[in-house]
Formats: sequence, structure tokens, C-alpha cells
Amino acid sequence: MHYIWALVLFLLLSSPILATDVVPKVGVYISKEDIINARELANTKGWAKAEKDRIIAVADKWVDVPDEYIRSIMPQERAIFAYGIAGCPDHNVTWTNFGGNGIADLSQPLTLKCPAGHIIDFNNPESKYYDSGNGVYIDNRRFFFRGVWNAFVVDTFTGQGSDAGALHQLAYAYALTGEDQYAKKAAIIFDALAHLSPTTKGPRDFHVDDKAIAGRLHFLTSIVHRSKVHFVRSFDLLYNNPAMQAKSYYNDQTIAQNVAKGILEDYMFVEFDLRNGKLTTMHNHESDELRGMLATGLVLGNPDYIRWGIQAASYFFENTIDRDGLYYEGSPSYANFTQTVFSDIAELAYYYNPENYDLEGLPERVNFYDHPKLREFLAEMRNKLDIAGHFASYGNASSDRLRIEVGARTIDGKEFLLLDQLYHRTEIPELKEIYKEKVLEYSQGNPDQRRSGTWALFHVKPEAYPEVERFRQTDQAKTAYYAGPSLAILGSGEGRERRGLLLRGGPNLPHSHDDALALFYYDKGYLLTQDNGYNIFGSPLHSGWGSQAVSHNLVVVDNDKYRKGWYKNTPGAEILGFANLDGLKYVHLDAPYQFPTSAFIKEYSRQTALIDIDNRNSYVVDVFTVRGGQRHDYVFHTAAPILETDLEFNEIEGVWTLGGLDYPEASFNKEGQSWGERILPGDMIKDIGIPSEGVKSMYWNPAPQNGYGFIYKLQAGTLEENMIEARFKFYDGTDTTLTNRLFFDRESKLYKGLGPNLAGKEKYPYLILRSEASKNLESRVISIMDASFGSSNLEEVNRVDNNAFEIAFYDGQKHYLLLNGGKSNTPIGSVTSTAELALVKFADNELKEILLVGGGLLQVNDQPLLENKVQEVEIMAVDYNKSEITLAGHLESQKGELVAIDSRSYVRNTTYTIKEVKYEDNKTILALEGSLVLAKGKVEKGTRHLTLNVPLPTGFSYSDSTRYLNGKLFIREKTGEGQKIKSVTGFKAVSINSDIPFEPQDSFLIVDIKVGDILTTLPKLHWTK
Repeated sequence: MHYIWALVLFLLLSSPILATDVVPKVGVYISKEDIINARELANTKGWAKAEKDRIIAVADKWVDVPDEYIRSIMPQERAIFAYGIAGCPDHNVTWTNFGGNGIADLSQPLTLKCPAGHIIDFNNPESKYYDSGNGVYIDNRRFFFRGVWNAFVVDTFTGQGSDAGALHQLAYAYALTGEDQYAKKAAIIFDALAHLSPTTKGPRDFHVDDKAIAGRLHFLTSIVHRSKVHFVRSFDLLYNNPAMQAKSYYNDQTIAQNVAKGILEDYMFVEFDLRNGKLTTMHNHESDELRGMLATGLVLGNPDYIRWGIQAASYFFENTIDRDGLYYEGSPSYANFTQTVFSDIAELAYYYNPENYDLEGLPERVNFYDHPKLREFLAEMRNKLDIAGHFASYGNASSDRLRIEVGARTIDGKEFLLLDQLYHRTEIPELKEIYKEKVLEYSQGNPDQRRSGTWALFHVKPEAYPEVERFRQTDQAKTAYYAGPSLAILGSGEGRERRGLLLRGGPNLPHSHDDALALFYYDKGYLLTQDNGYNIFGSPLHSGWGSQAVSHNLVVVDNDKYRKGWYKNTPGAEILGFANLDGLKYVHLDAPYQFPTSAFIKEYSRQTALIDIDNRNSYVVDVFTVRGGQRHDYVFHTAAPILETDLEFNEIEGVWTLGGLDYPEASFNKEGQSWGERILPGDMIKDIGIPSEGVKSMYWNPAPQNGYGFIYKLQAGTLEENMIEARFKFYDGTDTTLTNRLFFDRESKLYKGLGPNLAGKEKYPYLILRSEASKNLESRVISIMDASFGSSNLEEVNRVDNNAFEIAFYDGQKHYLLLNGGKSNTPIGSVTSTAELALVKFADNELKEILLVGGGLLQVNDQPLLENKVQEVEIMAVDYNKSEITLAGHLESQKGELVAIDSRSYVRNTTYTIKEVKYEDNKTILALEGSLVLAKGKVEKGTRHLTLNVPLPTGFSYSDSTRYLNGKLFIREKTGEGQKIKSVTGFKAVSINSDIPFEPQDSFLIVDIKVGDILTTLPKLHWTK
């Protein structure tokens, strides 16, 4: 008998201990099989073991912490929470959100440590920092010190819209080990959070109304739902452990029931009411709520949430992503964020299986990873918005101060993760191979060296890869035009020598700035023409400065009095010319539609060319023409701190700011009192005790409400001719210099001033060239600029005719640049051109190349030499399923060409790239790149004035129509009947020209082009000797 027990004991001690199986409630994100897979990966892959070890290390710190300690440090019911954007009252220092980076520390309870070094003892009634719970006012500013502490404590357990908190790490540790100790501690934290959360109102920093509900805990509005999906994952993993079925410490429910009610179901429809599948605007906040609802529905088995979520997701992917895979909101930063929301929704749908539920009326499973628009958005958006290695940063995006000095752009962890997800999730074999090749390329042939994080740990399948080391090729600069946002990217060079330009015409949609046709110039590793960017939505710096037109490189018309709300509403820009030629990239955009018809702005156009000097250097030709209005302020600035010019500038008596020219008595028109000199942490303006200023912390636009009060130390320049040369010096160790030569056609006034960055710590020289007339003002500014290390690469620039320039280089090259109607004497004689732009290149007086853009004739000594002809052809037929159009006759075109399509019923034109050309029976059939469908949904009621079940996010913005969809064809899908859109009067309200006998819930399509539209070629020509 003793022998048998000894044998049993020996076997127990010598055999590997098998981890207890963990079975999720449903498997919303992680299935039982995924847990087994993760455990195996952690035993065989170094990166997976490192991820598991990291998780266990975090979890182990909490396992032995007493339950009562956790409950004791948890904030009390109805506690206040705050980001801490106001920083410290004693130092102009910005704080990390929620007391991060050592500002708060659990080992130093109820105190904060300012980054400047001193202690804020907000729990001491004798201290000036004392915060009893609702903030404290110091120097007319409110500081939420206790709110920051509360947020720090909760963030330690939850993370901020992520799985970084201790609760989630404990849940992962339980899944990876099966050890109950992790589940027990996670249940204690879950229970405490579920008790606290419903009593809270979200962070207070952004609301002047103390009663306003702006979220839960430290989660602001939609971040509640962003966090909810991580709570769902942990709830799913922990649910079947007995600890979750134990009685709650706070009520008579089980902990699981407490969590379901207090966290998962709570705050569900506060911001958007998604019940019955209703959608309101399709804003990113709404997509966040959608994924929170879908995740909750899947884990709790709520059939309505599942049905509403799957249906709404399909509309989001169809109506907010365009044919190029670009997201509709006016900021690449928000598109970057929305990728994570949409991929998360796709992941939820991927794991959804109606057979897991004993419920009726559930939708079928759908693999959204194979949705054409979504997969393009996830896989290619970052590539398409790359300019010289930089990610585009217009609109509400952080200011780009990076210097890119590598030959191939960095593939960050998120981008690699999205590709890895597409590779593992696609069910289309051809796509799987494409994604695999990209994954291998981006990892030098070994994806495991790029993998990390919990998604990879639980979902990557063991796979052997060829033992072939791969090296990324140097990146080639790209040139492209995306019709949806009327966005042009012009690029030249490769590797470290890439340079480029970006212009965006709109439409202006949520998170846009008032920056239609602003110029973004990238060279020498920088975004040279600095954009102030964005920190906090609705702050005085956002409303009053960063989003304002004058903060950007463009022309401000009539003091920007036409702006309404966050920007001027616009359908976008018309494209008038485009070229992607060797040595010359060009675009011509016109955006007068941002102005009301009553303003009589007939033209607001920018012709921009990037012209190569050699393999490493280019120069920019930029022509800005405005017709209409009474005042035009041409604004130019860079990220350089120093401006040098040979012109004399003098102070202006009684004027300190640009706004002071019109409002000399204003409080902001005094030294030290301009808005640009009073910037505080948190995007705030210092209140200096002048009641009439009405200083507020949020949703306040400082006078004169166009940003002119932020540009200070204004000086007037003395102009002796209609030309300025300005050198912007970066003083960065390489003597990076942008030299800009401005030529202008009419009498103007020149000013320079200083404009701040959003932190107020840096200031940049601004040039303002002002022209005025009593009415019908016409102005044109022609800029010829280049970036260099030291002196300019352009030896001399001469204006030889109103529309012609002679440009000489140090290496013997000479370029003759002719705008429409330009004439110049050259080494081969007199050259004239009626094209949009002609470039005639010489080397040592020998003709080398001629480049011609747009329709027109180039003559030498009055003899025709080269001609571009514009072709205009009516569309006879459209196949929306194949993205094909049929034209009468023989169109001279080829694959890869960009063509414009327009109609008198449209406000502005659109473009398509030709995918294939076929000729049949005196007809031309063009296959076009991308879908011709702009939106899908159902008609709820109406035959002419229609109410839809889905919003049209590109057709309506905040409170006004964008007019982007005006004239587009609205089609009843089941019969093919169609009528043109007369107007979009609300997010879900459309009027069409004539009745269509819609029945409730009839499906509709809105298409971009139709029979009768006119296709126009955008000709260009490159002649070489």
C-alpha cells in the first residue's frame, strides 16, 4: 500500500502539471482553442513567451494585494475624475493625462508631484491646493487635483480605452495559466468598478457644466465604449470561474450580474441611440458605441444588439470609406484611430456564430475583413497618405515636427498588426497570398520578429517561414489624386531624398480645419510649412487658432467672415489639371464653393508644381488666384524660427496684432495681451481680468473670431517692387533653409508677425501679403520656392513676362516656366504657350526637355511645336457592378490615366483612374478603378422627399449640406429607377428631382457618375531630345 502511494506521489511530482482548461462564456474575442494556441505559442515562440511573461509579471503584482486595500483605494461613489489638462497652477507645464509619468503614485497616496518637482498636497485642508472633491479655483482657473488622483487609481486597473490595466492582465493571466488566484483578484476589481462606474459622470476638464454627463469614470464620452470592449473580453474569459458567480460585495447580485449591469449595459445609448438599428451621423463616436453594443450583445446574448450591430457595421464600411480606402472625416489622425475601431468590429463579426446562441432572428455570420472598402482602408490607408515618409497631418491631427531620415518609412506596430489580422482572417486565397507577402516584406522575412501583444499571442497560428532574409526596398515618392476628399499628393525622389506636396480641397467634414487648398511642403526630411495641428477639441486654441484659415498657408478672404462653425462648408474642390511626369508633378484645384453665393467668389484656385532640379532636389511653383471679395490675405509660414529678408520692416503705431489693424482698441491688441502670448497648458487662454473678453476654457472663440488676434508683434514691410524673397532658417545643424520668392500682380501691403504653436512655447514668423478693393477684388500670388542645405539651389529667378519666368541653376541648367499666355525669349527663340503650364529645360543653352500640362499649344518663333488636346466625351452607358462606362467613338487613353467626369448638375467634378481600355464597334469601354457607389441604405418613407435609415456622412456636416451629393443619381435598387439628388437637407433627408415609387425599406444606391455625364481628359506631354 505504501508502495502504491509512493508511486502516485512520484508520478505527480515528476509529471508536468497541466494547466486547468479555461472555457470562455462565448468566445467573443478569444475562444477555448485560442487559449490552447496561446499556451502552445508561449512554449515555442520567444516573442510569445515574452508576452506571456509580461502579463504574468503585471498580474503577480496584484495577486497578493488584500481585497480590502483594493476597495479602499477605489474612489468613492459619485467621485470626480479629470485628465489634468490644466497642469500646475505654479508652473506653465503640461501634465501627462491621469497623473501618468510619476505625477501620481500609489505609494504616495492623495498627493501629486508636478513635473517641475514640487508636491501638491491636495488632501490637506490647510494647503492652497486643497481639493475636497469638486476641484479648486486658483487664479481664476479650475484644477481637479483629486479628480486626477481618482483617474490615476482607476486607470491603473482599467487602462484608457485599452487592455493595459491590471484587471485585463489578470484575466489574460487566468486564461494562460488556469490559476484561480488571477480570476479571484480580477473579480474583486471588476466588482468594485461595476459598483462605482454608474455613479460617475466622466472627466470634468472639458465641461463647464458640472451636471453634464460626459462619460463614466475617467472615460470621456465614446471612450466608455472603447473601454467596454476590453471589459467584454475580460468578462468573457472570467465568467465561468466560480469567483464571478460569487455574491457581490456591494449588493445581492453575483459579481457577474453586477458587472453586466454596472459596466456592460450601463451608458449604452447615452450619446447615440442605436436601438432598432438607428444611426445618427456615422461619426467615429457612433462607431465606437456600435462596437461596444455589438460586443456586449455577443457576450450577453442580446439578439437585438447583435442584429443592430451587424447591420450598422455594413453601412459604416460602405458609407464612410471611399473607393480609395480613405475614411470620410477630415483628419488622417482620426482615420488612423478609426482603423482600430473598424478592425475590432470585423474581429467581433469574425468570431460571431449564430449557432452559439439559442436565439431566433439572428443575422448570418459575415467576414467583414473581406469587405472591399474595409480591407483597402485597413491595408492601404497609411501607404496612400504617405508623403516623403510622413503620414499626412491635416485637420485635427498632431503637429508634425518629425524629421524623416530613412530610405523606407517605418512600419509601426499597429500597421503590421492590421496586415497580420488580414492575413489570418481573409477567406479569399488570392488576398491571403498578397497579405502574406506584405507581412514577410515588412518583417524582413520573419514575421515573428515583429509580433507582440495579446492579439498575436492568442490568434497567430504556428507557421514556418522560408529562411530567406528580406530587405525592404527604398521607398519611391508617390503622386496621386483622391477624388473623394479632392486630395492631391505630389512626390518625387526616392529613399532619403523624397520630397513632396499635399493639397486638400475637401469636402470639409468632422475634424477638418478651415484649410481648403492649404499647402503642405515636405523636403529635407521635414514638413517645412508647419501646421499647428490639434490638441483638444473645442478648446480656445482649437476653435480660435489651430483650425482657423489664417493659421494655414493659404489666402484668407474678407477676414474669413464666411466661416460658420468649425469651418466653411464645402463640397470640395474641382480638379482642372493633373500631371505625373518624369521631373514634373502638377495639380490645379479650384475651391470657390466653400464661400456662399452672396460672396461672389468666382475663383479660389491653386496651381502647384513640383519640378526636379536633379535626383536630390526639386523646387515648387505655386500660383494662388482669387477672384471676388474685398480683401485677400495671402499667408505663408514655416516651422523655422528665423525669417531673413532684405526688406525693411517697422512697427505700426497702435497696432500689436494682425487683428489690431481693424480693432486697434481691442484688449488683445496690446503687447503681452495678444491671445498668442497668453497660452496656458490645456489649450487655454490666461484670464487677465477683463470681463468683456469672456474668457472660457471650452467652446469659446477669442475675438475677432478669425485667429487674427493670435498673430502678434506685427510689423509693416516696405515694398519697392512686386516681389519678395524670404529665407526661413531652421538652424538644425544642417542649415536647412526654405527660400520663397513671392511675385504678385497688384498693389499690396506686406506684414510680418509671430504666430504661436498650440503650447505657446514656440513662435514662428508669418508673412501676410494683403490686397484690397471696394469689390470684385482679383489677386494672384506666384511663389517659387525651394528647400536646401544652406543657400538656395536656384541661382536666379527672373520674371520675364506677366506669365513667364526664367530660372537659372548653378550647374548650367535653365528652366523657362510659362503659365497660360506666357512668352519668353530662350536660346532657341521666342517661346509662347497657351497650356496651363509649360516647362522648357535647357542645359548649357542646349534644349533638353519640354513638358506641357493641360490643353494648349506651344510655339517657337510663332511656329507650332507641341500641342495638347482636351477630349470631351459623353457617357453613353454605365455598369455599376463592373465599374465600367461606355463612350461614343474612340477615346485616346490608356491604363493608369486620370480622367475627370462632370455634369451641370454636380457642384464639382470627380476623377477616376482608368483600369482597362477596350474598343468595340466605334465605342470605347473604360473599366475604372474602384467602386462607383458612394452610399447604400434603405428608404424608410417618401417618394420625392425621402427619409433614409442611414445618414449620408459626406452629404451633410453638422447642420448644413455639403452639396457634395447634389446632382448624383439616387437609384431604387430593385427596379433600377433613378433620379438626381436635388438637395440633402439632413443626415437622413434627401430630396430628388422627381418621384420614385419607393416602398418602405426599399434599398437604394447613390452613385458617383451617370449616363449623360461628360468625361474630360487631363492631357500632359513630355518631349525629350
